[in-house]
Amino acid sequence: MLQTSEGRALPGARVVALNDQHARLELPPELELAVGEVVLLGISHPCTAFDRWRLLPEVERARDREPRVVGFVATVF
Repeated sequence: MLQTSEGRALPGARVVALNDQHARLELPPELELAVGEVVLLGISHPCTAFDRWRLLPEVERARDREPRVVGFVATVF
């Protein structure tokens, strides 16, 4: 189940399309997100990132309200 960075569950929310770094999120009519609210997403398999991105951001405090990119990891695939 998807959730926000503050731990709020998003029942019925689902990713319905991907395009480069963009994800299209579909929400049930009764579920709302505020502008700026962060939704946590993961990858289903490492190749999803490794074969598309040369650099992956390393994030400190990823679940905090204001996460911070502290570096990058180079991918060789």
